[in-house]
Amino acid sequence: MGALATSIRAAPAPVPAPVAATSGLPEADVSAPPTAAELREILVGVPGKPIATALIVDLASGAVVMDVDAGRVVFPASVEKMFTTAAVLRSLPHDRRLATVVRGTLDGRGKVAVLALVGGGDPTMAVGDWTRLADATAKAGVRSVGRLVVDSTLFDDANPRGFDEKTTDAAFRAPVGALTCDGATLQVTVRPGPAGAPPTVTVTPDAADAVVVRNEAETVKKGRSSLAVVARALGRRTEVVVTGRMPRSQKTVGTGRRRVADASYFAAGVFRALLQKRGIAVEGSTAFQRAPADLPLLAQHNSPTLLEIVRTTNKTSHNGYAETLYKLAAALHGQVPATAERAEVAVRQAFDGLAVRWAGVQLGNGSGLYHASKVTCEAVVDLVGTMAQDPAGAAWRASLAVGGIDGTLRGRLHHVVTKGRVHAKTGTLDDVVGLAGYAAALDGRTYAFAFFYNGVRAAPGPYRAAHDKVLRRLLGGT
Repeated sequence: MGALATSIRAAPAPVPAPVAATSGLPEADVSAPPTAAELREILVGVPGKPIATALIVDLASGAVVMDVDAGRVVFPASVEKMFTTAAVLRSLPHDRRLATVVRGTLDGRGKVAVLALVGGGDPTMAVGDWTRLADATAKAGVRSVGRLVVDSTLFDDANPRGFDEKTTDAAFRAPVGALTCDGATLQVTVRPGPAGAPPTVTVTPDAADAVVVRNEAETVKKGRSSLAVVARALGRRTEVVVTGRMPRSQKTVGTGRRRVADASYFAAGVFRALLQKRGIAVEGSTAFQRAPADLPLLAQHNSPTLLEIVRTTNKTSHNGYAETLYKLAAALHGQVPATAERAEVAVRQAFDGLAVRWAGVQLGNGSGLYHASKVTCEAVVDLVGTMAQDPAGAAWRASLAVGGIDGTLRGRLHHVVTKGRVHAKTGTLDDVVGLAGYAAALDGRTYAFAFFYNGVRAAPGPYRAAHDKVLRRLLGGT
């Protein structure tokens, strides 16, 4: 096993207990330990003959339980988030909070010549948080603003690498910015109007002129609906285009969350609209640039801790949080503006001193979306194994989804030998199914594992089931 096995033997460390220890298994559920050949047969016996890779290692001894082409370079999907989140917890204080601040100098009449909104990279801010920040700004005495300066320079404005492989306006590929609102997504609701008139289109949250609606749809007396709603970029603005026919009898249509064109531009529009609703006039145009450093603090919103953000990222596989953490790995170490290139370097540097085999690994983005990142099972298991001994390891392991209990594994691994005993990160794309993490057996052994299918051309169900079966047999189930 090389460096990982040597490291584990030299400094064994206890692995945190599973969520729900299980004893007294029914005799029918217990079987003899599986052979590597049996586990391999389960893994490769899936439809379509995709590329299958896997590695299972006993953490205490470093012994390899199963190796299926573990050095082959594959696409990881969201398993890549393990590198991003582990890097953040290894290199930054777990209780660190990200501040979004409002600065400016008040005159005696409540006017601020320059009101600066400065982004700290908080990916969790929802419209309610922006409402409270606007309330705090008003409470500070601000009555009018000569010019609003938006400082989002902590990050660059580029989309994460790989996100442009598809042009969908789906929320899961929302942009990332030093400022964000509602995950850089909006909701479009369409209601029928009078026959012959356009339907009523409502976009929430209100983002002032950061969102433009082009309503080309028609309400008709009867007939089939052909309503279509698309959100697309119009420079930094988001254009919502509504087309087609909507029958009068059709109920209100909520179209789901849609990505915006630019996260920081959208968030600034939301803040500006909220100020105006509080009677705070913003007289000039909004400037996107670095804010003067000497302006007094007027209002501030703090994020949850980085540990809480990591937990949400891994439990729910949140792409936006992961991409923000990726850039924060660079930005919070002074690499500003944080770019994908700087972030990749920072994430790798966070693992200096750990026995990770980096050959073939490419951490192109922070979430694993599409095909910007590449890993091997060897590298993933090295990460999982060495994090078991790391000071940040227990917190990181606890952030992973737990089989049969929570997160993306809530509906899987319910067998008596796996429920509560598998802490792992899932990964799914149209052509990728992955799973990696820890599996704790009843006899006290803990395994580090990584499984990937690439080249999948069907629904993920049978491939997930195969991964789950390998873990069930590994831990003694039938």
